[in-house]
Amino acid sequence: MSPVLYGTGQAVAAYNGNAGAYMAGLLGGGVRQPLAGPLFLNAEGLAGVAGGGGMAVGSGLVWQVNAGIGCRVSPGVAVLVSGGRIGAFNSPFGAGVAGLSVVLGDGL
Repeated sequence: MSPVLYGTGQAVAAYNGNAGAYMAGLLGGGVRQPLAGPLFLNAEGLAGVAGGGGMAVGSGLVWQVNAGIGCRVSPGVAVLVSGGRIGAFNSPFGAGVAGLSVVLGDGL
């Protein structure tokens, strides 16, 4: 959308533990704030659906917020380390999330 604002889609799946069949699909947007040199701050908000793995996500509608710091490694490619929170709109489900992502885009 711009060098500062962007759209994002994310899909996650648990592969181990007591929630091995849990999956989520999320869509949202974010803000990228340049820092010094190749570094930038990142914040995003998403909403979507989740279920499976015995997780009590109510109707399955979930939200997620993330914040992190990234580093451009080449034009159009960056690495992002982030943390955040996921929760359900109509149940007490909630969990911390951590991410390590490769970010692709012309605006980087």
